[in-house]
Amino acid sequence: MKTSSGAGTASGRRNFLAGLGGLAASAVIGRQAGAQEATPEWTPPPIPEPLPDPAGTPPPIVGAEPDPEEPVSGAPTSIEQPSAAGTPSAGEGAPTTGGEFPATNPQQPAQPLATPVAEDEPEVVPAVTVVITPDFAFDPAEVTIRVGEAVEWRNEGRSPQTVTADPDWVADASLVSLPEGAEPFNSGILNTGETFVQLFETPGEYAYVSLPQEANGMTGRVVVEP
Repeated sequence: MKTSSGAGTASGRRNFLAGLGGLAASAVIGRQAGAQEATPEWTPPPIPEPLPDPAGTPPPIVGAEPDPEEPVSGAPTSIEQPSAAGTPSAGEGAPTTGGEFPATNPQQPAQPLATPVAEDEPEVVPAVTVVITPDFAFDPAEVTIRVGEAVEWRNEGRSPQTVTADPDWVADASLVSLPEGAEPFNSGILNTGETFVQLFETPGEYAYVSLPQEANGMTGRVVVEP
């Protein structure tokens, strides 16, 4: 009976311990399952759709790779694509009249062209010189030349004078005379040391005055022969 009782007790103890082990294992499994249920799987947020600009064209999606064949916005195309910008390569294109190629890059200022140099007019050599003296007189008072020749006046006086053969400038028009068809002339103010040259192409007699000394009778005459 003692043996049977000890065997029953031992068997009960084993069953009790086995039950405790099962409970512990169930608790561990339950905690693992709970942890898995408590931690949701992470997913990246969706990329928002781009909003259209006022012109109605949607902007490029952020992160999209640019097309390598298209130039970057704002960059000059004449450097990356010379043929597209129209820049002549070596041996191509025609220079302008100034010997320069026209600027075709819209971001490059236009290059100035060479300005043709005007030919200088041939210098007129006077046939005779009339001196404006300090005594307020033309010396000589009368000269004679031929058509196509010129007269020079040089002021050697102490005050400004003029050589005027224009009725519109004088107070007394009777002091000035011109041949028919001749153009009137006026030297303007001649200060000391300044000169004035007039070419005569119409034959006849020319009477002129100095405006500052017109009232004092400072006059002169040029006779132009054919």
